[in-house]
Amino acid sequence: MFHNMVKTLNFSKSFFKDHYYYLALCSSLNTFLILFFENNLYDVKDVVLMFLTVVIICLSQLYCSYKIKQPVQYIKLVYLFLQSITLAIIFLTVFFYALISLPLGFITIIKLSILITPLQISIFFFRKYTNQLIITAQKESLITNYLLEQKVKEIEILKHQVDPHFIFNSFNTLSFLIGEDSVKAKTFSEKLANVYRYIIFNSNNNLVGLSEELNFSKDYSFLQEIRYSSEIQIIFSNFSEIENILILPASIQILIENAIKHNEFNEHLPLKIYITLESDFITIENGKSIKKYSPPISSKIGLFNLQERCDLIMNRKLKVMNTDTFFKVELPVHRH
Repeated sequence: MFHNMVKTLNFSKSFFKDHYYYLALCSSLNTFLILFFENNLYDVKDVVLMFLTVVIICLSQLYCSYKIKQPVQYIKLVYLFLQSITLAIIFLTVFFYALISLPLGFITIIKLSILITPLQISIFFFRKYTNQLIITAQKESLITNYLLEQKVKEIEILKHQVDPHFIFNSFNTLSFLIGEDSVKAKTFSEKLANVYRYIIFNSNNNLVGLSEELNFSKDYSFLQEIRYSSEIQIIFSNFSEIENILILPASIQILIENAIKHNEFNEHLPLKIYITLESDFITIENGKSIKKYSPPISSKIGLFNLQERCDLIMNRKLKVMNTDTFFKVELPVHRH
């Protein structure tokens, strides 16, 4: 029982907190309207009693309409209007006949009730409408903040995805080179260290300078060309002016890796990958020779990773052209 009393008390506090200025505004306006349209003289006591009576009318109408949700059905609105007029007539009759002993014609009381009721109902629904707008705006703000947080999380996940096959293959290649060519093995080891240093140092960056990405991509290309010998050729062109250009970290490397993963190549038919800087994008293009056997199970990083990062970070699309003879990607860059 005590718990129910506390709940009722809390509801009352919340109810009056949400509608106190509705009560104040409606009561004040309605009192003024009654004084303005009813020419009888009133003293201060009568005006105070009239104001309190109108407050009671507003409270009664408020409770009658409180549970009505929007959109309002016409039948409910008509019912509310009739109910409100009835309440106004009852309380104004009590006021004029009992409290101040100033009997008015019943028609006059009905006219006053009809005068004040639409004002109260319209102000109440306006208040309800503005409340709904505020709640909607707050919910939209929460949703927007949630989506932004989700995007940040997605970006962090995408940036930290690295193909585990690459490191195993690189160490296998390094192990082979140590026994065959120590000088080349040393160079390979240095390039491999550069590649992983770049990945580690840029794991928290959304964008990097193109010069850094280019050096990283060339080191990565060197590792792949050593591993596959003369079966792969990676050609960089038009990178003479690369200042003030930003790019997604490891983006060129992902597209090189994608071309190697999905194409058949050998010494007689090498895989050629052309990487060219254009005005506001970099093209990565290769001829197609689809592998006759299925590639290893993808770790979900490749092209999907890059498309997501372009959308989330650069707000631009990764353009992919896939034909029977070639595969070409336009990777967006940002000039500043």
